[in-house]
Amino acid sequence: MITGTDDVDTALSLQQDLIEMLRKVEFTLRKWSSNHPALLKHLPPEDIERRLLLSFGNEDVIKAVGLLWNSTTEK
Repeated sequence: MITGTDDVDTALSLQQDLIEMLRKVEFTLRKWSSNHPALLKHLPPEDIERRLLLSFGNEDVIKAVGLLWNSTTEK
């Protein structure tokens, strides 16, 4: 799933709603990535996508749903 919001508070709320809704049916979302550290700091380390697929100079790019995404420059 790829989504976005206009502010961090709304993103945190959406994230928690998704986690809780899917936890009720015993489904755990994994491979989280974000362009804002606040969305990752409370997640278990094993649920955060740390694997970088490509590196272009100083830019790190990950693959998300078949798309290449640079979480540090693409907001």
